[in-house]
Parts: sequence; C-alpha cells; structure tokens
Amino acid sequence: MSEATSFNQNPIGTGPMVFVEAVSEQYARFNMNKSYWRGTPHLDEFVWAVIPDEDAQVIALSNGEIDVIKNVYGPDMEQRILDTGDTVIYQLLGAFTRTVYFNQVNYEPFQDKLVREAIAYGFDKDAVVNAIYGVEGAVADQLFNTTHWGYNPDVRLIDYDEEMAKTKLAEAGWEDTDGDGIVDKDGQPLSFTVTVENGREADAQAFQDYMGRIGIEISIQSFERAVWYEHRDSGDWDVFIGWDGSALAEDALTRRVTDGWASSMNPDIDDRVLIISSSLDQQARIDAAQEIMAIIQEEVYSIPYSYYQSKIAVKDYVKGLQDPPTGADYQATGVFYHLEDLYIDQS
Repeated sequence: MSEATSFNQNPIGTGPMVFVEAVSEQYARFNMNKSYWRGTPHLDEFVWAVIPDEDAQVIALSNGEIDVIKNVYGPDMEQRILDTGDTVIYQLLGAFTRTVYFNQVNYEPFQDKLVREAIAYGFDKDAVVNAIYGVEGAVADQLFNTTHWGYNPDVRLIDYDEEMAKTKLAEAGWEDTDGDGIVDKDGQPLSFTVTVENGREADAQAFQDYMGRIGIEISIQSFERAVWYEHRDSGDWDVFIGWDGSALAEDALTRRVTDGWASSMNPDIDDRVLIISSSLDQQARIDAAQEIMAIIQEEVYSIPYSYYQSKIAVKDYVKGLQDPPTGADYQATGVFYHLEDLYIDQS
C-alpha cells in the first residue's frame, strides 16, 4: 500500500472533524475534533452518506434519515424537497465555471488571437445558458465569479455579434473559398473536435450550432467521466468544454490556463500565478489574480460562459449555518463554513 493510499484511507488533519471510518460508495463517518483551534464544535458526529439516487435522497430527508442534501438538481427536485416541509434551500454561486478551452498546442489555428476572438463573438452565451440551464444558470464573464476575491469587474467583455465574428475570421485569412459553408485557409477548412463529458452534450451541441453559423465545422466526442478526465489530461484534444473548482486560485489557474487546458504560454500569467501561490500578502494575491483575469479576457485564451449555481437543502433544525464570504470558500465548505458553529435545535 502506498503512502498516498494509506493516508486517503486514514486521513489526519487539523480541521473540525476527526476521521473514524469510511465504506466505499456508502458513507464516511467523522467524530468532531473537541480540540479544534477555532473552538469546540457543538456536534458530536458528522456522517457523509452516499445516496446516488435523487428520489432516495428526498425520501431520506423526509424521513429524517439525513439532515442535508448537498446538491439540489432542477426545479422538480427542489419542489419535492420543499413539499417535505421544515427544510430550507440555500442558493449561491458555486466555484465552478463552465468554460470553452482552446488547445493552442494541439490545434495551430487557435494560436491566432483573431480566430479566438471570432469564436467568442460567435457564441451567444446568454441564449445558450438560458436555453440549457434556465433559472439554474448564470452567465459568466470570466473564470472567477463575482463572489471570488480574484474576480475583476473591469475585464474585457465580448458580446455576441455574428457579423463581427465573420469579420474577425476574414481578417485572419479564413474565408469560404469553395462555397461549402466552411471557411478555409491555404486549402484547409477551419474544422476541429470538441470534447465533453457524457451527459453534457447539450453544451457542445449549442456551441456547434453557433460555430456553424459563422462557417466553422465542429465534431463532438463525449466520454464517461473517468475516461473524460484521462482524455482531458492527455492534451490530445482541440477544444475542451469543462468546469472546475476555484477553491485554490493558484491550482485552478495552473490547471485551467497555464498547463494544458488553455495552453496560454504567457509568462505574464505564469509570473502572477507564482505570486498567488507564494505570497503571504493577500492584496498582492488579489491584484495578481485580477490581472490574470484581465489578460485571459483580453487574449481570449478561453470562453467562460456559465457559472454553476449551487443549491443545498438543509433541515431547519440545523442551526449555525453561515454563507461563506466568497465562492472559493463555498467550493471548499458549502454552507458548512465554520462547521464548528453548527448545532441541532429540535425544540
């Protein structure tokens, strides 16, 4: 057994919980750390139950078998939960941003900023988010959402403009010279593959539709999650539609921008990621993160299009909950921010 495997099965940390046991695909059980440095927790035990089926989750909540449902998916599930009574549903922006990533290493045309700009102008984010996610969606304008300390309110915005998209392609030398509806350059069509996870094809299909309107040909390949992760990390793709958390800004930016997802190859970003990961000056970290957001949006290294909005259902006798101050804190803790303050009041 490796040290990593041993640690995963018997984790030790400095947080408010002490690991007791875990049964794969069933539950993880924790006692509370009565010596926790922030204060003695009120609860005695915390159990993370694995219940894959949504109907079973709602029934368990209604029967009092569980006190929380971490993710409430869709208005139907939300209404069924509310119908059980004595339950509060919290909603706030999570730290996941659905994004279109360009692989500049794998597909050379993406090294041209004009091409990346054309694609951004040609993708109607507002219409796509409204059609696919409805009230559950929030249109994104950068990788970090408005509650994250790295969010920059002054970044470049590219609004949907089909004619501008076509103009940018023409400026880059891409035109439909043979009348087949696909722009080409030096005899090669602007044609690439979009990779997405199984069950997320609607996002890719919407992107495909809008690109077709400006003369770009797209094929779609989807994989089940484990294979999708492997394929993503291999770098053997043209465009990747994905989402990732930003609890640790330096980790998210390394994965999303500098390493393989967007392949920015921009030393100005690398330098600022180093500041975020090493500086103890939070204002310096904030400035670096916001500068990175500005660079990404100016250079169109990726197209963030939708923020994940998370809903969590909690029985109303669970007290002491706090809304985290930032989306980054939410990604790590949900409404259990400062778990030591939670207590049960069934009086």
